[in-house]
Formats: sequence, structure tokens, C-alpha cells
Amino acid sequence: MKKHITIIMAALMVLAFAACSDSNAPGNVTSDAPGSASSESNDGGNSKRVIGLVLLNGAIEHCQHFDSGVRSAAAEHGDEVITLDGAYSIETINQCIEDLVAREVDAIIVDALDKEAHISSIKIANAAGIPVVQSDNICADESVVIGMTASDNYDAGYQCGVDAANKMKARGEQGKAICLENPGAPAPEARLEGFLKACEDFDITVLSVQPGAGVENAAATTENLIQAYPEANICFAIDDPAAMGAYSALKTAGMVPNCLIYGVDGNMENKELIASGEIAGTVQQDPFLMGSVSCKFFYSYWADEDYEFNVVLPITFINSDNVEDFM
Repeated sequence: MKKHITIIMAALMVLAFAACSDSNAPGNVTSDAPGSASSESNDGGNSKRVIGLVLLNGAIEHCQHFDSGVRSAAAEHGDEVITLDGAYSIETINQCIEDLVAREVDAIIVDALDKEAHISSIKIANAAGIPVVQSDNICADESVVIGMTASDNYDAGYQCGVDAANKMKARGEQGKAICLENPGAPAPEARLEGFLKACEDFDITVLSVQPGAGVENAAATTENLIQAYPEANICFAIDDPAAMGAYSALKTAGMVPNCLIYGVDGNMENKELIASGEIAGTVQQDPFLMGSVSCKFFYSYWADEDYEFNVVLPITFINSDNVEDFM
């Protein structure tokens, strides 16, 4: 097995988005068909393998497309998918992993919230002989997973910073940024790192970085930040739900659209606000492709084929110039 990073170019892997599945309550289960897990693939046989999927948060658009990507890849082999919703909770995600072990699934994909917090539960799957893939956030212990997928999160943050710098230059203003973070989560940390590097490269002043994951927390944190820093004219949020929380607080304060708001995910709600000029930008990931690639690890693993261990998927920056292409 090759253990190095590869970037899959979107031009070489064109995949259509499938219909989203419902898994928007903690521990909620969706399944393609009833049945128990089997040790044999349906490739040329009569039995199915069962792929267990733990979503970060089944209520958000990104995770719904991720689920569809997993199901599409499993369907190519006649296999079944059981989806559990981690409800944006480390404890719930870990319980879902252990529930899938108890169900004796053949493989587990973890749409992870943290790089370390799921390892103990993944080891329970390892002990049961169940291979695990971690997605969205890298795993700190590579020995417990057979593969990892993520978007190019550093570049996502960097591109937001570049756009903010260009807009500040066009307005003849000094950029002054407030930032929302999610400490301990590798994907948001990489996005923030990229944004901060762009701020350094393009002379944007970073006023403050504070925790603000999720819509409600982001709104509350942003409200506090703009009270402390009313001069802020850029707000970087680590994902689109956080950007929506920031937007709510900034809109209430009368700071929209003067304060440029950025998020990551490419959610439709955020893109609509970009089209209307109220949010500055977002980053389009390809969660369908991420889910498909995550699932395909298992078929290479079971066939004892060489494959790339850590797959990094490209991103597309979206602002008012190109948003209509993604609506």
C-alpha cells in the first residue's frame, strides 16, 4: 500500500451529485436494504457486504452529499450502507462507531470531528477485524485506519484571505479581520492556518481569533467580537454554518455587507447570500467525491491492491464572480 498524499484533479474525476439521504437525528439509521453483514462481497456472489457510515452531522448539506457518495460507490459492488448521525458530537460519533461494531458491519467510514478523539472507538473496530477509513479530518494515529480523505483545507482558507485582500485593496482600506476557529479539529485548523498565512502575506491585520463552531456559537462569538472590535471589516469562519452564525450577528449590527464574510463548504444558503452581495465568499468542496473515494478504499483493501493512503481533494473558491456557475 502506498502511503503518501495524492491530489485528485476534478477534471479527471467528474461525478454527479446524487439525491441526499436523511439521517438528521442522533443515532438515526438509514439503510439501503434490510439484512445482516457478510464477510463476502456481492461481486460475483449472492451476499452483501455492509458499509457502516458515521456522519459528522446529518442535518448539513455537506454530509448529505458525502452520504450519497458513499452509497453510490457501495452500490457499484451491490453492497449496503448503514448511516448513523454523529450529531456534531464526539461522544455520539464514538457511540455510533461502537454501535456499528456491535452490528458486525464489514467496514466503517468515520466523518470525523477530531483527529484524536475517535481513536479509542476505532481501536474497538480494529479489534473486531473491521477496517476503518477516516474522512474530513485526518487521524492522528494512521495505524488504526486503512485510509484517509480530506479537502485541501489549507488552500481553502488561503483563497479566502486572497479574495479579502483584493477586495480591501479595491476599496482602499486596511483589512482588519476577526476569525472563528474550532480548536482540535484538523480541517478547521488547516483552514484557519491558510487564512492567517494569507493575512500575513497581504498585510491584513488579525484582530482576534476565537472559538465559534456551529451557527449558534458563531453568532454569539461574533457578537462579542464586534463589540470589542467594531472596526472589523473581514470575518473568516471555519465553515459555512459558522459563516451563517457570523452573518446573523453582523446583519443585526448593521455591518453587512461592509464586513466581508467568508466560510467553507459551498452550502446553497451561503451561495445565495453571495449572489445577493451579503456574503463575500465560500469554498466549494466535493463531498460526494470524498464519500465515493472513502468507500472505494475498502475494495482496494479487500483486493490487496496498492492504493494511495491519504487522498487530498481540490477545492474551488466561490465569490460573486463565479457563484452563478454553482447555483
